Amino acid sequence: MPEKRQPASLLSLCHSRVAADVIETCRLLQSIAQETSATQALNFTRNCVRPAWISSLPGAIRSKILHDATNLISTSFSETTSVGAGPIPLYLLALLLSPDIKHLKVDLCCYYGCSHQSALLKLLASEGRGLESLELARSALLRLDRNLLHAALVAAPNLKCLRLRNIATDGILEVIGAACPNLTVLDVSHSRQVTNAGIRQLLYQVELRDKSSKRHSAASLIKKKLSGWSRIKHLAKSLQERLLHKGDLARKEVPPLLLEYCEKLSPMCRTLRVLNIANTGVNGEGIIFALNNVPTLESLGEYCHIGRAMEIIDDNHIDNLRFDLKTVRCSRTTLRRLQLISKLCPKLDKITINEPNHSPSALYLLPSSITSLALQNIPTETHWISGLYEFLNTQGANYTQLTFM
Repeated sequence: MPEKRQPASLLSLCHSRVAADVIETCRLLQSIAQETSATQALNFTRNCVRPAWISSLPGAIRSKILHDATNLISTSFSETTSVGAGPIPLYLLALLLSPDIKHLKVDLCCYYGCSHQSALLKLLASEGRGLESLELARSALLRLDRNLLHAALVAAPNLKCLRLRNIATDGILEVIGAACPNLTVLDVSHSRQVTNAGIRQLLYQVELRDKSSKRHSAASLIKKKLSGWSRIKHLAKSLQERLLHKGDLARKEVPPLLLEYCEKLSPMCRTLRVLNIANTGVNGEGIIFALNNVPTLESLGEYCHIGRAMEIIDDNHIDNLRFDLKTVRCSRTTLRRLQLISKLCPKLDKITINEPNHSPSALYLLPSSITSLALQNIPTETHWISGLYEFLNTQGANYTQLTFM
C-alpha cells in the first residue's frame, strides 16, 4: 500500500476518537450554558463530569487528548454558539486540565469576553500548578487581566517556557518578571505593544520603601505583587491616614513621607536562554540592554536585526563586551555588522544571514565555533557565486549543516 494511504496507528486512531468525543461533550456543556449560564455549566462540569475523566485517564493521555482536541477545534470545528455560553476550549480545560499536565496550548478565540477570560485564568491558577510549558495564542491583541495572569503564573512554579505571541504588552512583561523566576524560554514576538520599557520591567523588579518611620521600616518594604501604580496608591493611602485627624496634627509634628526607590535584577536573568522579541516595538537599545543584563541568553528567536543593534555600541566598550549568544539571525548584513557579530559573540554556533550586503570573502570573519550556516536571498551575480564556492572549498568542512535559499 502506498505510504500516503497508510492508516494511522491504532493508538492514534483511539486518541482521535476520544478527542472527538470530548469535543462533543464540550458542545453539550455549551448548550447547557445557553439554557442556564456559563457559571452554572462550569460548576456542573467541575462537580459531575470532570471526576470521571480525571480518574479514568492518566495525565500523559489527557495531555495528548488536549493537544488533539485543540487541533480539531482550530481546523475542523467552527464556533456557532452564543457569546454568553463560553468557548469550547474553556470547557475542554475544565474537563481535562489538572496538575499532572505539563504542556498546554490554548487558542484564545474571538468569543473570549472578560468573564470567560477570567474563568480561564482562574482555571489555570487552580489546575495548572504542574505546567512547565504554556502557550496562549490569538490572531489579534487580547487584553489580559494582569492580576489574574499573575495568579496563574505564580501557581506554576516549574514553568520554564511561556509563549504569548501577539498578545503581550509592557505591563504583561512586568507581571512575567515578577511571577516567573525560573523561565528559560519567553516568546512575545509579534506583540507590537512591547517596547524597551517593557524589557526593563521584565528584567528589573522595583521596590518602594517607606523610610519615614523607623518603627515601621521593617514592615514598610512593599513586596506585594502589584503594579508600580498600585504601590504608589498603597503608599498614598498610608499618607492619607496620617492626615485624618487635623486636630492632632496641629498639636504635634507629623513625620514626612520619604520614599526610597530600589531596583534589583529579576531571578529570571539567571535562567533565561531564549527571548523572542521579533516584530515588537523593541529597538536596538532594548536588545543591547537585554544582552547586558541576561548573561545566560543564547538566542533572540526570530529577531533578525542583531547586527544593526550592535552598531549602536560605543567603540570604547566593544573590547570589554562579550555575549553568550549561540544562535543569531541577521538581515542585510554589512562587513561592519559581521565584524561586530563575530567579535561580540565568540560562542556562536548557528547563524542565518539574509540578503547579505557584503562580498563572500567577509564570511571568513565568522568565528570558528559555528557549525551551522544558512544563507538566504544571496546575490545571483557570477562573481558572488564564485566567491561563495571558493569559501566553501576552504571552510565548508567546518560546518555540519549548510542551507541555501
